[in-house]
Parts: sequence; structure tokens; C-alpha cells
Amino acid sequence: MRKDRRIAQGVTRCGKVALVHRIYEPVPGHEQSSDPGQSHTDHQCKTSTFDCHHCGISGHVMCNTLAEAVATRRCTTMSSDGDERIQPALHALLTEDVDGLRAALEADPGVVNLRVGENTMLEWMTQPEGGAPSRETVAVLIDAGALLDRALNLAGCWNLADLCIQLLAAGADPAARADAGITPLESAAMHSSTEAADVLIAHGLHRPSLWLAAASGLLAEVQRWVSPAGSLQADPGPYRPNWTDVGRPAGPPPSDDPADIVGEALVFAALNNRREVVDYLLDSGADIDARPYQNTTALHFAVQFQRSDMVRHLLDRGASVTIHDANHNSDASGWARACDDGSAAAASIKVLVGAARTG
Repeated sequence: MRKDRRIAQGVTRCGKVALVHRIYEPVPGHEQSSDPGQSHTDHQCKTSTFDCHHCGISGHVMCNTLAEAVATRRCTTMSSDGDERIQPALHALLTEDVDGLRAALEADPGVVNLRVGENTMLEWMTQPEGGAPSRETVAVLIDAGALLDRALNLAGCWNLADLCIQLLAAGADPAARADAGITPLESAAMHSSTEAADVLIAHGLHRPSLWLAAASGLLAEVQRWVSPAGSLQADPGPYRPNWTDVGRPAGPPPSDDPADIVGEALVFAALNNRREVVDYLLDSGADIDARPYQNTTALHFAVQFQRSDMVRHLLDRGASVTIHDANHNSDASGWARACDDGSAAAASIKVLVGAARTG
């Protein structure tokens, strides 16, 4: 379920491959291949089609980069499964016909929460291959009685801050664990979706945890957990991040070692670009090369999520560029190549990491 995509940002964004959350994991060293070197079972990537019976619009999702996929909302994993009932509303949704959508839902109100695959229409709208959904379309779905909680979780995952605001105003529960057993903020934090997270933070942490406070940039909260000398001063919280919740391969259970718990917080602060928290934890003695998950460092994650300023900062603070993660057996340079989408941020990261390797 998460927004994991083999995208511009690289290794994963939302995780669970089910319909909404597809994981496209490029394997460093195989970044030029449309099949990143894993079987579809291991890779958790599915290809499926959807056809609009009204106009023949077809869409598909492929195991490939987001840029290579069809970059419109017609590209989706929805399958009609012969359900003619939903076709008028679905056609209006695909063609961005707000009035037609409203009319279709007024004619058959129950359609709004029919699930096509695993998603309602509103939940599907949280997958922004063609850009963020229009406020008007979302409003029609909300007014028709669309279920909100899972859509909020997915909007957090996909970093749709404006949609989060709209759903919260309509009554979505920010504490609900409607997808993968995690809250919308936890989902946002595990995907470097900081704009959405900043909206959700105002509604509380709900399961207050050190890693989540660090990911949210809440320095005062982090300081209650971690002393200036680096000691852990309180229980780290009721939920330790489990990367399998967002579609990544399973790793060992989280360590209870205080140093590892603090290192985990550092990693999440870095991947969410929370520099003030990163500096506090490093100054308190946290290991800059902490590897709480599959030997993956804060630098790896900052590279993946194209946090170029954080990559520079971690390198300036002494982060190693030679550590190989356990999932892909690749160092930061390999991740930088795999996550290169042609953007300025990706180019900058490759230069930074390359200079650190040769410097």
C-alpha cells in the first residue's frame, strides 16, 4: 500500500504494491533496465489494465520509471471487473467531467464507495501520476459521501498537502490507521512527504514516538527523548517504524539498543530533511552512519528522496559513501545512479557523492 514507485525519487515511495501503493524499486547496478533485476514477485510490482467502457480509454501501470509510464490519471491499476454500474462515474472521473461525475453519483449514490480492486474512486484520486486531483472533483466525491480516512492516509503518503487539508476539513480522521496499520502522518514520514506531514503534524502525532518526532522536525519533542549527551531518556514510543508496512523487504526486528533507537531517529530526520534535528542528534553523539534497516544509512535515504541539501550536509558532517546496503548491495554512488531522473537535484547529488568518493 504505499506510494512506492520506481520514480524520480528512486527506490521506494509508498510501499505496498496493492493497487494504490505500488513499489518500483530500482536495483543499483540495473538502473538502465526496465526490469530492475528482480522477479515481479520479489519486486512486488504488478502490471494491470483498466478500460473505460464508454470511450475505450485504457490505462496501464508498468514496472518502469514514473517518467516512462503514461503520466496521466488514465494510467491506473483499476480494473472494472465487469462492473457496469460504476462506468458512468468512472468515465466522468477519467475525463475530468465534474458535472458528469456529480450527475452519475446523484443517479446512483452507492457508486461513490464501490471498490475497484482495492480502491474507491476518491482513494484512486490520491495517486497523482497526472498531477494532484482537482479540488472540484474531490469535493464532488466528498459531497456524495466518499469514505475519507484511507484517502487521507494515501494523500499523506503521496505528499498531497492540499488534499490533506481538504480531507481533514471534511472530517477525515488523522489518527485512523486505515491503510497498512499506520497513521497518515506515519505514512508521510516514511516517504519523505514533508509538505503533507507539515499539514498533519498540526493535528498531533497520535502515537507519539521518537522517530516520528524526529521525522516531523519537532526538536523540542526530540530533546525530551534524547539528552544532549545522547542518552535515551524515555520509552521510544508505541510504534517503531516497520518498513514492510510500506512495501520494502522485511528486515530484522527493530533493535532495543538505545544507540540504535537514536540512530533510527537520525535516519528519519535526515530523509525528511529536518536539519535542526539531525544536527542535535549528531551533536549528541548519534552515529552518522547508523543503519537501523538493512544496513541502509541516512545518506542512502537522502539520496533516494533527492534531498540534495541534506546529502551535502551529511557529507560535510562525515557520512560514509562506501557503505553498502543489504537490500541492493550498493553504496551511495550506486543509489545516486539508480535514482537519477534527469533532474537538477539528482545531478547535484551525483556530483556531491562522486566528489566525496574521490576526495
